[in-house]
Amino acid sequence: MPVSTPSLGHYGKVKRLTNRSIFRITKEDLTLFFNKRNIRQPDNQGECRISLNILKDCGYNQGLCTLLNTNKDTGIIGDSKDIERRQIIYGKHSIALPKVETFWNLLARNFEDINVIILIWSATVYLLFSMFSKSQTAYIESLTIYSGLLLSACISAFCDWIKERQYLKLKDEINNQTVNVIRGAYGTVTRIPVRDLVVGDIVHIQAGDRVPADCILVEEMNIHVDQSMYNPNEKDVLKEESIKYEDDNDNHKEHPDPFLFTDSKVMNGNGKALVCAVGQQTLLARSRAPGDLKIEEQQTELEKKLEKTAKQISKYAMLATFLSVVTHLVFLIVVILFGERTLFSNDTLLSILNICIIAVVLMIVAIPEGLPLAVSIAMALSISRLKDDEILIKNLESIQSCAMLHDLCVGKTGTITKGKLNVGAY
Repeated sequence: MPVSTPSLGHYGKVKRLTNRSIFRITKEDLTLFFNKRNIRQPDNQGECRISLNILKDCGYNQGLCTLLNTNKDTGIIGDSKDIERRQIIYGKHSIALPKVETFWNLLARNFEDINVIILIWSATVYLLFSMFSKSQTAYIESLTIYSGLLLSACISAFCDWIKERQYLKLKDEINNQTVNVIRGAYGTVTRIPVRDLVVGDIVHIQAGDRVPADCILVEEMNIHVDQSMYNPNEKDVLKEESIKYEDDNDNHKEHPDPFLFTDSKVMNGNGKALVCAVGQQTLLARSRAPGDLKIEEQQTELEKKLEKTAKQISKYAMLATFLSVVTHLVFLIVVILFGERTLFSNDTLLSILNICIIAVVLMIVAIPEGLPLAVSIAMALSISRLKDDEILIKNLESIQSCAMLHDLCVGKTGTITKGKLNVGAY
């Protein structure tokens, strides 16, 4: 029997899926939820905040999930094609790291100290006068000073560079933390790095976590969040999801706050949140000034005490320098009065310059300016060793403040958030 040829023409007419047909809301629209003007509570109690009105127009949490092609119970599809599409449309969750200064900038900074400048000028003048000296090796002393200053500056700059690189490595480790997300047709809970989050992911958050991206709560249980990095007065904010009741009413007039911001600290409670903005679209990235990505010089309490001690030592160093200068001058005057040297001779001027150089060198050597730097470098290197024992220190000051610690009792998350520990009997 002849085989009939099947009709396959209808396969060519199938509508091809496009990003516009899959995702029906833009990344610019999603940022409207987290604008400071839109999340502010209105003065009139009869009104609700603009972000809640936007969420209502989207169809509440369920409608927003539909616009992002996700589900609060099963999450996104999560295959490579789905992840790629979401990253193309909404961007990658690239976490900006602070910018470290180059070695040459740190090297140049060491020559800004007033004592170093005086020593360089004194050595330069000494080098000029040494050309007219009878001794053929008089210039070697100036070259020795130049070499010593350059070597000292290189060592100091290298130590600063190591410290900043260690701090940058620590920040990268913090950004590389993992988070629980729901992905797949069966709603499988998967633990992924924070930087792999995409818009539409449903993330699990609990006490001790940091909010990984700008999110909207879709399920919560007594969640309190510290948003002091965005507003100093919001250290303990209760978060509530937006709810639509069966009679088509909602809770917006009661001003629920379902909006979570990147890097906010979850103090207690747990829940699920829908990722709505990542990377450069988050409120943190959009409100960050260019200078905010620089590593700021923040002194800890220990470093402040060391600096105070250095200032006290500098007073005695100045006294010792003054006595040394007076002693050398008296000796030089005695040589001029009872010797063959004249007051305005080249050798006398070289001796005076030599006294000035000795005074400046004594000041530089006696004042322990590198002590706070040495402590901060030791702390940064110690944190790297603690990380090998699965202890991640996010704040350098904490390891200096706790002194000696043998045992530490923490909650189920293994995280200390407030720094206030209460010991009780069970």
